[in-house]
Amino acid sequence: MSAVATKTRKTRRGAKIPVNGDNQRHYVALLMDHEGRYGVHVMIDGPSGTAVVDTYTDATYDLRPRPILTVVFVLPFLLVGFVWGKLLIKRRSPGKLRGR
Repeated sequence: MSAVATKTRKTRRGAKIPVNGDNQRHYVALLMDHEGRYGVHVMIDGPSGTAVVDTYTDATYDLRPRPILTVVFVLPFLLVGFVWGKLLIKRRSPGKLRGR
């Protein structure tokens, strides 16, 4: 079994790796160097015969969160900073008045 991903005439090939040592299930990892749509061509040779599968996949970056999640992740830090700033200002105000 082999898998090929193509986009703009670039071809990437990968070898099969058994999943958990089971020879009936295989995994193929291919490096896709940019986001976008890739055509996938899989050729399978086995005791039951030969099969060919053609399909498409969209490569996306898994490490980049969606914009709304970025706001959700940053919001707690902004809130803590705001509350801390308010406490610092409140703490300094009475000290300045007493020193006069």
